[in-house]
Amino acid sequence: MKRCLIASILILFLAKIAFCSWVAESAGFACTFAVTLALDEQINEVVRRNPGAEDFFDAVSYYGDERFVLGAISAVALSDIILNKEEINYTKDGAIGVAVSWVTTGVLKSSFGRARPWANKGAYSFSPFSTKQENLSLPSGHTTAAFALSTLLSRRYGMPGLFFSIATLTAVSRVYLGEHWTSDAVAGAAIGQLGTKLMYHLLEKDPPITFGFSPKDNLLLVEYRF
Repeated sequence: MKRCLIASILILFLAKIAFCSWVAESAGFACTFAVTLALDEQINEVVRRNPGAEDFFDAVSYYGDERFVLGAISAVALSDIILNKEEINYTKDGAIGVAVSWVTTGVLKSSFGRARPWANKGAYSFSPFSTKQENLSLPSGHTTAAFALSTLLSRRYGMPGLFFSIATLTAVSRVYLGEHWTSDAVAGAAIGQLGTKLMYHLLEKDPPITFGFSPKDNLLLVEYRF
């Protein structure tokens, strides 16, 4: 099982480095999620036996905090307006991607109702449609926000290695601090990254939806390009 986990993570990062297709990248996330879901309790036990870095991971975790994310996007948008208005569309599309990813994660959290590690109910305790904080573990909201923000920043400034390394540390911090299981973090990373990339893909088309009218046939024509 551990070999499967290593292989899944390797596939995921190779897909990212090589800019492989959506199918390959999605498959990497799916495999990693499946394996970590099976190993969640074992991983949690290992983490609990190695305390001592709480202050560091508390600081890193802030990268996925909604206040930091909103502040970062606002700062990027302001710099675009002042310095380079031609880039504002990249920031706008990325901000929409972040928002969509956030909403998706919020809906899934309540729908699954998975118990957090600190609730001491085990990794496979689910209370669907619960609104209690202790049952909002899957997916990780901080990780979703971190990967969505890193997707925006890497599109805008380059340096994907830097931004996604910080996002990965944020994901690790959520597990280390006992707020989420490892599979929660993997799910959050997938939603944040793939969701924001999807919105870029849809919004960068010019335009994705076009309308027309055929007087001869008296028909309204709608064309959607994906």
